[in-house]
Amino acid sequence: MEAEVETAKLHGMVLRLCGPEDGTAILSYLNASSEIKLSELIVKMIAKGANRRAILSELRKIKLNESGIADAFSEAIASIAGGAEDEK
Repeated sequence: MEAEVETAKLHGMVLRLCGPEDGTAILSYLNASSEIKLSELIVKMIAKGANRRAILSELRKIKLNESGIADAFSEAIASIAGGAEDEK
């Protein structure tokens, strides 16, 4: 599933959830890419300390498809869990 999101809304969301320093680091990455998988963005925000429920709430506010959000969260959590397994 592909979705286009207004850059200003996406930037605002990342800065609110991750703070100015960590948010700016994520935004630099986003600006260097023309597109990003939502699951990858979720992983990056969680890694920078964003609350999972807050991420979900913000994604709903920018009107992303519920099933797309669910799929992205599923992929993100599997990726995080896989990374934790790799560290053992």
